[in-house]
Amino acid sequence: MNNKLIIIITLLYITSLLAACNQNEEQGAAADSDSKEEVENSEEQDKTEESNEEESTSNDLSEAFIPPDFVVQKFKTTFNDEENKMNMALDYKVSPELYEKLKDHEYYFYLNYPEEIQSIIDSEHTDLVKGSKMMDANRLDYSVSFEQSISQDVDQGEIEALTDNRNYDLYITNGEKEIVHVFKDVAIGAEFDSEESSSVEVDEED
Repeated sequence: MNNKLIIIITLLYITSLLAACNQNEEQGAAADSDSKEEVENSEEQDKTEESNEEESTSNDLSEAFIPPDFVVQKFKTTFNDEENKMNMALDYKVSPELYEKLKDHEYYFYLNYPEEIQSIIDSEHTDLVKGSKMMDANRLDYSVSFEQSISQDVDQGEIEALTDNRNYDLYITNGEKEIVHVFKDVAIGAEFDSEESSSVEVDEED
């Protein structure tokens, strides 16, 4: 009888040991799985943050148009009396560095009118015009044109004002239409070399 009791106790002890070992193994496997999942999530988050940072840097044109990387070469306004329309033409040059950057980015221009012109045409600025796509063969000289229809008849004095190139401000935006640079009185700026250009850096907090 005692032998049977000893055998039963021994079997119960061995069973409990095996159950404890299995439980420890399951807990260890669960811990390993949780740890592996945490590492994978951390790596995925790091990759996402790095990708977002690279994309943000890639899309940033806030300092791209500072002379001498971007230089206004010529600005001229004309009036078409047959169509009662004002035309504005801008010639500009980019540096090789800006050329490479703009091959992968969209950018836009618009002109802010002088107050005297605003009163004639009843508008503060032109529409946004997409900047030229960078051409092959490392071409650095480009141009952009703006048009403004005028609903009312204009007299000779107003035509003279419309064809005065002074006091037009050039605004440059990125692909998201955010202003990244401003050239004050762009016609005067075109008359000077790049170091004396009348460009203005835009405060990112504005």
